[in-house]
Amino acid sequence: MNHRRLARGLVLPFLLTVATVVAPLGALPAAQATPIDPSMTAGVRLPVLPQAPGRGTDFRLASSDYLGFSRTQYDETAPSDKATVDVYRTSDATRVATVPVSSYGYLLDELSSSSLVHRDATPEGTTVVVSDVETGRVSWSVWVPKAELIISTGDTWVLSVASDETHAVILRRPGQPQQVVSGITLSAYQLPYIDGDSRGFVVSNNGGTVWTLDLDSASADVVLTTTRSLHVYATPSRFFAVEDGYNTIDDVVHWWERDGVGQGQVSVPAVPDGRNYVPFGDRLASVRAETGWSDRVEPVDLGSGAREDAVLTHVLSIHALGDGRLAAVIGDTGNGRVVLVGDGAPATTFRELPELGETAVSVGLSGDRVVTGYGDAWNTAYGTTWTTPLDGSSSPQQLTDGTDVIAGGLVQAAGDTVLTQATSTGCCGDGSYRVVWPGGHRDLPTAARLGRGGLVLARADAFEDARSGAPLGAVPSGPYVVDGRTLWTLSRDGALLTAHDLSGASPDRSVTTYLPTTCGDVLESGGRFLLVRCLDDYFSVDTLGIYRPWKLAYHAPQPSDPQVGAGFAAWTTYQEDAQGQTQAVVMVQDLGPSRQTRTYGLAHGRYNPPGPILAVDDNAPRLVYADSQSLIRRVDLDWLTAPAQTLVDTSAPHVVSTGGSARATAGPLSAQWAFSDSADESPFVPSGVQDYDLRYQQPAVLSPVVEGSWVTPDSLTHLTKTTAMLPSTPGRDTCWSVRARDRAGNASAWTAPRCTTVDVTAPVVRLTAPTALATTSTAALVAWTGSDSAGVASYDVRYRRATFGGSLGGYVAVANGTKVKSLGVNLAAGYQYCFSVRGRDGLGNVSAWTAERCIAKVLDDRSLTIGSSAWTRTGASVFYGGTVTTTRTAGVALTRPGVTARQVFVLATTCSSCGSVAVYVGSTKVGTLSLTSSSTRNKVMLSTTLSTARSGTLKLVSTTAGKPVYVDAFAVRSR
Repeated sequence: MNHRRLARGLVLPFLLTVATVVAPLGALPAAQATPIDPSMTAGVRLPVLPQAPGRGTDFRLASSDYLGFSRTQYDETAPSDKATVDVYRTSDATRVATVPVSSYGYLLDELSSSSLVHRDATPEGTTVVVSDVETGRVSWSVWVPKAELIISTGDTWVLSVASDETHAVILRRPGQPQQVVSGITLSAYQLPYIDGDSRGFVVSNNGGTVWTLDLDSASADVVLTTTRSLHVYATPSRFFAVEDGYNTIDDVVHWWERDGVGQGQVSVPAVPDGRNYVPFGDRLASVRAETGWSDRVEPVDLGSGAREDAVLTHVLSIHALGDGRLAAVIGDTGNGRVVLVGDGAPATTFRELPELGETAVSVGLSGDRVVTGYGDAWNTAYGTTWTTPLDGSSSPQQLTDGTDVIAGGLVQAAGDTVLTQATSTGCCGDGSYRVVWPGGHRDLPTAARLGRGGLVLARADAFEDARSGAPLGAVPSGPYVVDGRTLWTLSRDGALLTAHDLSGASPDRSVTTYLPTTCGDVLESGGRFLLVRCLDDYFSVDTLGIYRPWKLAYHAPQPSDPQVGAGFAAWTTYQEDAQGQTQAVVMVQDLGPSRQTRTYGLAHGRYNPPGPILAVDDNAPRLVYADSQSLIRRVDLDWLTAPAQTLVDTSAPHVVSTGGSARATAGPLSAQWAFSDSADESPFVPSGVQDYDLRYQQPAVLSPVVEGSWVTPDSLTHLTKTTAMLPSTPGRDTCWSVRARDRAGNASAWTAPRCTTVDVTAPVVRLTAPTALATTSTAALVAWTGSDSAGVASYDVRYRRATFGGSLGGYVAVANGTKVKSLGVNLAAGYQYCFSVRGRDGLGNVSAWTAERCIAKVLDDRSLTIGSSAWTRTGASVFYGGTVTTTRTAGVALTRPGVTARQVFVLATTCSSCGSVAVYVGSTKVGTLSLTSSSTRNKVMLSTTLSTARSGTLKLVSTTAGKPVYVDAFAVRSR
């Protein structure tokens, strides 16, 4: 993106001129083009600069009976395959027919006497059709195969050359078989020079040989051989061949009487401006360059070779009619004319040509005049600059400073100042420039750019007064735009526009843009409104700070950037017409409250070069643009709506957040808040928050607020800060709310109450269960109690667990915020679970976690390894898990490797005759457990404890012989 914009179209002149953006049709694919608005209008066409007679004139058909020519205004929308040439009778200048021009710009027809000869080519060959010019009745047709090169066609003949080794010339005539012309061979790969009519021809093969060819006898004779280049011509009575001296040595003109009774030659003196010759009467006329674009025609005296006085001047195009006369387009009038002239007869006007407008390549507005550039779209220095009154009251006049005509093409127009390029020294805009204003001008050695209003000129790195050249300061490195003498710059984040008076008469001022952070390129200045680019979108920013920024209907890519005029933006876009063709149109959007868009056109810009040509008025609601014919039109935008001149704010501020002291705090109590005065649905910039009112009341702790109990002391009204201190009373809440007031007087609603109190005492919580250290149950009951002066509002419960050989893992939440005081937790066999609880009061004070209570879930005896056959394992429903392992032998053990234990539990069956079991962890004896009881009891939990946890293999060793030992399950605790 270009960070160095001053005003619309302000880019380096070697790229484009005023309001001219070069863009291919593909900038917006046709598939994406929207249909053309049926209400589109074109505006008022301004007076044209008459186009030179030679431009737009197509003169390519001529015979003794008819002329074919046309003069049409260039139009981008005109399909190339629909171009035509009008045919007129030479006797009375009446238009009698229209001949199409092919899509490649070639004529498919030629005139021969009173016939139209049409060639219809196919891949296999060409059909030649001869018809009457006026009636269209076909008199004859003939087919010529692709292998032959057609060298001449007429109303009664077709001549071609065979491409085989014979190189024969083949003649075809109506009602006759084709014939090979004797006495002549030609190349089938290069067209010869040939001229003649239905009686015969003179032919040159580009190799220095000249033949005369008789159609009736189908024979040819060599009449000249030479080493010089030749051109041949036919008049009613003679054949001519000219040995070309290329303007350095004399031309030699040879002629032969067509009746065969005589011949001659003469030298014509070389002239530096010679072009060629044309048949004239029964002699030749020399065509000499008159200017770069026109010629004059001077008959040649065949006796002396001298050139006589010109019979035609200002010749733009010329054709021999075959009867000794010439038809020519001459530019001796404003629009040009077609004339006929014969040897010995003065030139007469055959038809005046219609006026065409010169095609514009750039346009600008300067005060009450339209400034238009004509000429070369790629090199401005080769163009010219003209002005037309905006009201169209007079024709274009070449740009002057009031005294001198200003040469060069238009670069920019702003205010009453115009910038032109006077000379070009190469590419890239190099050359000299000229700043022009009413009453004077000054020259610049290098390119420059005008700011809006035309008062300031930007050179490579500095600003200067456009007229005097006085320095006005350095060009900034970031995005900027100049409006009058005000330099607008945009902050890096796009949030702030700063206006700096380059004359130093006024202090700087800033405008908040309210733009997204993706913005960063000031694109265009339009007085009150600026356009800022945000990625592919463009936003209108009001420098008065009344309207919020809003996105234009424009979205990149488009063939031109948007421009800002007096209350509107305009750009060129593509739309699709009823025939499905993509066309360029001008889109205008109101920057006032309606934000309406309208379409104008069709506009220039469908093809390249140049692209769209558009300029907007800084001071009035209007624009000018080049239409599809590259002619300038004015559009008056009387439908625009007036933007507001003062701030309109009917929306109250809204709260963003409230904060301050926590629900319970040690004090002092504080309130904090934030409000915004923006309203997304409003088109206006918010007036901004001015001040705040705060109110409070002190109900009992956790009691609801009472609407009629609010207190609003004077010290808490019209606050300009967003914090305040609040009073506190022991045992009571302090509840507060706040409202905001903007600069337009709109007050917000009071915020929802927020309460706080001085209380930092957390609840007292005690864990009462589980009480057992080990269990056979599938779940453990976890219970607790809690108390607090403000009441316990909720509890959090957690546990962590460990396997029989591992350490305790991370905490797992059982319940958060529960209000119950007990719950059950499922236990996994072989795991030790440690539980803790904490409480939370109604003010948010949270207690510490209680000390843990741990419980282990037993593992069945089947998880122990039997070390001797003296152990047996039997099953019965009275045992845990349905099994028990028993022995009557002393010294045998049950083992479980990988145990870490400080306490070991054995679930056993006890009886009056039962023995005892020694418990080991590794090599350390933990203790001996007696299984003796007065009666038999199943699932008895026995335990033994170490002073510190030990790791190793758990061994349960029978210590009594002959007495039964029953082991049903075991558990371990590491803590």
